[in-house]
Amino acid sequence: MPSIDQTIDSAAWPAGVHTRFRAVEGAFVDVRGSGNNHSYRCLGCDEGAGTGNYSDRQARERANSHAAMCHALPRPTA
Repeated sequence: MPSIDQTIDSAAWPAGVHTRFRAVEGAFVDVRGSGNNHSYRCLGCDEGAGTGNYSDRQARERANSHAAMCHALPRPTA
């Protein structure tokens, strides 16, 4: 079974992202925001709540749940 590199350079995260989850096939699900204005977005399938109407905990829980079931591959960077 191939291994997944567990090393992620946090300096490479987009501005504003404070929590990042890895979906089943490797796409990232990012959480950003502050106060009670957080949102999450899957960078593989584009699912998420980009409106920023969640607490940090709610956004992290939803992002983690999505990451656990999403089979989207990471999108190409070029």
